[in-house]
Amino acid sequence: MNKILLLLLLYSTIIFSDGLKVFTTIYPNYNLIKPILGDYGSVVTIVPQNIEVHHFEPSTRDILSINKGDLFFYTSDILEPWVKSVSKNFPSSLTVVNNSNFVKNLNTKDTHIWLDPISAIDIVHGIATTLAKTDPKNKEYFMNNALDYEKKIKDLHTEYTNTLKSYKNKTIIYVGHNSFGYLESRYDINFLTPYSGYSVDSEPTPKSIQKIIDFGKKNNIKYVFYEKGTDSKFAETIAKELSAKTIPLDSLHSAKGDYVELMRANLPLLEKGLKNE
Repeated sequence: MNKILLLLLLYSTIIFSDGLKVFTTIYPNYNLIKPILGDYGSVVTIVPQNIEVHHFEPSTRDILSINKGDLFFYTSDILEPWVKSVSKNFPSSLTVVNNSNFVKNLNTKDTHIWLDPISAIDIVHGIATTLAKTDPKNKEYFMNNALDYEKKIKDLHTEYTNTLKSYKNKTIIYVGHNSFGYLESRYDINFLTPYSGYSVDSEPTPKSIQKIIDFGKKNNIKYVFYEKGTDSKFAETIAKELSAKTIPLDSLHSAKGDYVELMRANLPLLEKGLKNE
């Protein structure tokens, strides 16, 4: 029995070592790659959870690790501008993939492409096609995994559509930079924010904060949203003025797990904000 277990462990180690070595920048990419790659390789993220991706620069150790991989997926040239220069020195054996190139309805200013389920389906299909080209003997496996996961994301999209379309009120107060633009466009909801633009380094002005407070008082807003994992001080300030509660909304930047379940967890929170009860 011990010999059989040893052989099984040895066999699984061989399979793993022969699988694709995939690197990526952030968890939103990881969460869409892993279900497609399955057991036919490994995925490693290089941006730590406690680091703001907009400020990240890879270390020499990071670059040396990526060099040993088969594939390197990143989000976009805007979110990870360092890739363009660093990739010039990557070995020819490494395939570098820009996930934003898979998105059909791309907003070049907004890097949060994964927050639209339909765009996520585009990315999943692109990932599967890329994996299949790199490892053609397992093409059927990758494409079948993609079809299964695309079905789950389509079901998620249906849930979002059916839930959010029933509300006449389409506006929530969101105190943060423009992370959820894709979600807003897809489901026709409005994130009213005192911030301008997409920079994480920007801060709202007193005038823009007062404008949000005035709107909140006029419409008796009971909930103020902010991006999970970020400083909530401005959200707390506005909520205090409105006697409202704050709700963190997950942009999935630092969340490792199943993409569909992470996105689904945001839906009842959005519904609560639209109900405003």
